[in-house]
Amino acid sequence: MQESLEVALVREIKEELNLEIENLTYLTSFVTNYPFKGLMYNPVDTVFECRVKNWNALKIQDDVADIQFLSVFDIRDNDLAFASHKFLIQLLQKKEHENKYML
Repeated sequence: MQESLEVALVREIKEELNLEIENLTYLTSFVTNYPFKGLMYNPVDTVFECRVKNWNALKIQDDVADIQFLSVFDIRDNDLAFASHKFLIQLLQKKEHENKYML
């Protein structure tokens, strides 16, 4: 199936969490290293900000083991598997910090 990143994101969030999202805004992307079975892959992590239409619809599906809601300031680097995720958390922390002082 050919679909854009945005369409794939909407579909995956619906399939995995039963949530409908809107107002997708591209934030950034990161290339990461992913070793698997003796080979090194370089997937691109693409990051969007979006809004959930109705949180009451949240229902974890069978592909999701657990879900947690955390502040970006409560996520520790050593809890993350990939360098790209660490860069993302740093970016979100900076964005949150800047938004706090723009008021």
